[in-house]
Amino acid sequence: MLVSNWLVVKACCEVGLPTACAAGWDMARSFTGLQTLLLYGALLGFFVDIQDEHRFGALFRRPGCLGFLGAFVLTPAIFSAFEDVHALRGTGPRSAVAVTVALLVGSAACAALAWHVKFAARMPRVAFRAYVLARVVPIACYVCYMGAMGSEYALRFQPEWVAFLCAAFCEFNHPTSVIFLAVSLGVFVQGLGAFGDPMFVPERCFRVGAAVPGGIQSCVLSFSVPTNDAKVCVPNSFNTAHDLYPTCKVQPQPFFSVHG
Repeated sequence: MLVSNWLVVKACCEVGLPTACAAGWDMARSFTGLQTLLLYGALLGFFVDIQDEHRFGALFRRPGCLGFLGAFVLTPAIFSAFEDVHALRGTGPRSAVAVTVALLVGSAACAALAWHVKFAARMPRVAFRAYVLARVVPIACYVCYMGAMGSEYALRFQPEWVAFLCAAFCEFNHPTSVIFLAVSLGVFVQGLGAFGDPMFVPERCFRVGAAVPGGIQSCVLSFSVPTNDAKVCVPNSFNTAHDLYPTCKVQPQPFFSVHG
């Protein structure tokens, strides 16, 4: 199921949905993304108790499967379409629309997670503790990792990995949990298929020079990155190289400098 939707996302990339799609059909990067999907998909199977017969039936037998599979299939296309809305693009200072949408989506996700924890409280005490600890511990590790990084790094925790952590809470057969699982899985698959970024992407930027009239900043950047993953650092934001197409394309070099 995950692989099928991943292939659909890859096909959509070929026709330009979303336009910022970076992964394409590059064999090495595609295989890495597929491997990540299979490994973390298997881990999610454990979290959502897919090996249980009743749980499997609730997700994949009619009539319950219609809502689950429908939401899972449609979510990547909807998320890709939203990424192409100019007002929601993450480059440059965020607009009021982008901030509002981010707050609404984040609030909805937090509310759904809180609902899951409250629903899990009905479980026996030992089972409830195991449910919470199994999910909170990985999140705490990621938070500590981000906090341990120096101030010269800007860590991007990709949306697909936020969706992965959200999906780990969806262990229940309640319709709310089933739909939230489907949407989270859809975002997870879309991110891996369209971009294939690792869980954390450290961006190290050295800014040189001073601002000149007109707000133009002269910068010199030096770093080692994969193809098309170079970042141009400007105050308070990061612009991905593929957002500059077709006028700019970073060529793969072990070390290089960008002047501008």
